[in-house]
Amino acid sequence: MQLKIIIASFLLLIGIIIYAVWSGSQVNSDSINNCHETLTTIKKRAIEGDAIAQATLNFMRKKIGDGSDSSLLKYMANSTELAQRGNTEADILNQLLEVASGQRLWEDIDKQPLTKALLQNSDHTNPEQQFQLGVLYHQMHDYPEALKWLELSAEQGNVGAQALLGSMYYSGEEIQQNYKQAFKWLKLAAEQGNIDTQALLGLMYYNGKGVEQNYEQALKWFKFAAEQGNADSQSGLGIMYSEGIGVEQDYKKALKWLELSANQGNAEAQAMLGFMYRDGDGVKIDYAETQKWFELAAKHIDNTTVWGELGMLYFNFNDDFTGVKVDQKKGYYWLNKAAENGDTEAQCVMGLICLNGMYIEQNYEEAYHWFTLSAEKNYSEATLNLGWMYDNGFYVKKNIQKAVDYYEKSITQGNETAYSLLGYIFEKGLGVDKDIPKALEYYKKGAERGNENSIKNLAELSNSLESSKE
Repeated sequence: MQLKIIIASFLLLIGIIIYAVWSGSQVNSDSINNCHETLTTIKKRAIEGDAIAQATLNFMRKKIGDGSDSSLLKYMANSTELAQRGNTEADILNQLLEVASGQRLWEDIDKQPLTKALLQNSDHTNPEQQFQLGVLYHQMHDYPEALKWLELSAEQGNVGAQALLGSMYYSGEEIQQNYKQAFKWLKLAAEQGNIDTQALLGLMYYNGKGVEQNYEQALKWFKFAAEQGNADSQSGLGIMYSEGIGVEQDYKKALKWLELSANQGNAEAQAMLGFMYRDGDGVKIDYAETQKWFELAAKHIDNTTVWGELGMLYFNFNDDFTGVKVDQKKGYYWLNKAAENGDTEAQCVMGLICLNGMYIEQNYEEAYHWFTLSAEKNYSEATLNLGWMYDNGFYVKKNIQKAVDYYEKSITQGNETAYSLLGYIFEKGLGVDKDIPKALEYYKKGAERGNENSIKNLAELSNSLESSKE
């Protein structure tokens, strides 16, 4: 959108001042030669796909009526000489040509003279020029004035104005957010074929913002934009096919659209591909691919799950992930980042890292800190580990009753390891009254849930009781 705004501003400004510069006055050959390098650069940038250079060349050729290099060079040289004599319009055009040739940035231009020239030379009833006025005021962060001109233009059907208005109302960063107004203008622009607005319209239907949620319509607009190369819509389509949202689940189609989007740098698609390779959704489980896509996504996405998962891949605890690159420094960085931003699992893993002194020096206080944060959000593994710290007196004073309480709580949160720990406490009478029936009960419940330590302890205790009867 920003690039389109800049191009639009260029087109109108050049159109306004072109006749003030282009004249039949004579220019010397030295002036023309001096402009040759600039023109060569602009043409080279245009061939390489620079939209501003392309727009500048095309518009000059159209207005001059002669697209030959000699005419363009004469025009540019004439502009330079007029600017040296104090001609404001020629000076402004020179600034624009410097931007087109990469010598200056758009942000470096003094926009006040541009605004003045634009206002003096614009047809205020012309929707295209109304749009350009709105664009320039938008560039200058005068949003009320931008809104006035954009609405005048949009109401007359200008697709650029409709698109910019819709995005402004949608984001709410420049004017008060209004999803209904956003939907109105975005739909009008999308129906005229604007790719970016088709993508955003699909997202509004998907999320039910400004309009009733409608997955069929979301799919329709995502497809329009995705087939024209829009990365956000390709990602949206991929997610819908992957999750079976509003469409039959199809991992093959999901993979196709997600890869197209991810290869354009879309972080959401990169993250989604990482999860698919992690879980084996439509593809063979491949942790190296998971690590690759998470690494790409993590740098550009605020997703604590991705950060935490990437950290665990780099640590590769217990060699669970075949084919990954182990790097504990990177692992610690991403896990810590996820934990500090509230990821419950990452907080628990950070606790384990501190408890066991992996990569960093062993620190029971930090372990207790991370386990507490995670347990407060009912993460069963963290609750279990708090119990274990009280059970063994690490950082905290040994307190078996608190350990039992935490173990019991972790069971209610779905943790199976706690059964064997509780069984052992009551079997041996560690800080509590010895209670064999209670120990057996814990071991049996753990064994029923497949806990290996519970199965082992149950067998040993049962054999011991049988032997004592003989």
